[in-house]
Amino acid sequence: MTMKRKVNYFLLCEEFTYDDLDRVTISRIFNSVSAAGYPVKPTKFTLAFSVYLNDKDLEKKTSDLKIALEDDKGGIGLVAETTTPIEKSKRTIVTMLDLSNEISFPRKGSYKARLYVNDEEVDQLIFKVEDER
Repeated sequence: MTMKRKVNYFLLCEEFTYDDLDRVTISRIFNSVSAAGYPVKPTKFTLAFSVYLNDKDLEKKTSDLKIALEDDKGGIGLVAETTTPIEKSKRTIVTMLDLSNEISFPRKGSYKARLYVNDEEVDQLIFKVEDER
């Protein structure tokens, strides 16, 4: 039986850490960014995710991971990419991409983060950028 790729989680958070036993702590999960003005460059913006790999993924030694962001007008594009080693015994990638102080949102509105594994889109995360209250 062929195992399918499955996203266990895809979250926006402030902090993602591993301990000595490879346990993950994800802190301060959120789904909106507050801005006093635009463009806004968040000081805490980490995308955390876990993906169970399919049989085709396991044929390789590494997986290519990409994050693309888009606003409601189709702007922004690819913002991060990395290659991660595959541990065949675990079948799961658990990692994060810290984009704090690296990305800028030009206006308020709805945004979408797209997660790609080996050039195939596996999940989307919708979040808002809104005026500070």
